[in-house]
Amino acid sequence: MKAQSLFLVAVMLFAYPVLMSAQKAIDTDSLVQSGARNYDSQKGEFHIAIQNFSFGEIYGGKFSGSVSTRVGCMISNNDMLFINGQFAWNPRYALDRNIEVSLNYRRYFGHSAFKPFVQSGIGLGHARFSDEYYINNYKKLYGTFNVGTGVSFRYKRWGFEVGIQTEYDHNFTGRVYLKPLFGISFSF
Repeated sequence: MKAQSLFLVAVMLFAYPVLMSAQKAIDTDSLVQSGARNYDSQKGEFHIAIQNFSFGEIYGGKFSGSVSTRVGCMISNNDMLFINGQFAWNPRYALDRNIEVSLNYRRYFGHSAFKPFVQSGIGLGHARFSDEYYINNYKKLYGTFNVGTGVSFRYKRWGFEVGIQTEYDHNFTGRVYLKPLFGISFSF
């Protein structure tokens, strides 16, 4: 019994320093860049999104709808430039088709998964009116200006946003619209 106890003490005296100097396991947090998180956008990232989509039926079996897409690039960790394209159709007001393209700037605030943002943009639109109301397919070019605000929730590469936007379409209706802003984006 004394021999076994002495052997155990000797092994512990020699093994303990060897075990303590063994290589530590690599912590997965050390592989992530310092300060980078799952929800932080990085300069140079690209974003694609579907936003502001809606569909509905108008009296008489005619359908109206709208879909908007966004392609953007982060010019800094908090600033994004993006091109927004929208296609809408609404036979109710003699508007057959409407296409808009705009260049926008968005600024994100904060460093959490929920990031408030503000955005602004200018663009051009083209409206084509229905033959039922105008002879010779009446068409019109117009300019747009928009300002919006909202909040974005980011999980890994996916973003979900909700907000409100006001838009002025010069020479189309000359009205200011207040509309919801929502969408789903993917970054790479």
